[in-house]
Amino acid sequence: MAAASIALPRIMRVGGGASQEIGAVLQGLGLQRPLIVTDNFLLNHGQVDRFKTALESSGITAAVFSDTVSYGFRLIRPG
Repeated sequence: MAAASIALPRIMRVGGGASQEIGAVLQGLGLQRPLIVTDNFLLNHGQVDRFKTALESSGITAAVFSDTVSYGFRLIRPG
């Protein structure tokens, strides 16, 4: 079996609004067709839509795969 290489760039953006810079980060890497892999919890609670909106504002359209097994997160409501 031939060996394979995987390049994982280590770019971290932290702080308020950092996720809104995702389009610029992907453009800087020369990427144009991202795949968002998530679970239904994040999909149903709007996080995926926020990422997609940020990408679309940079002219990038992302595909979404959400048929994953959740780690059991649950939304806890105060009260």
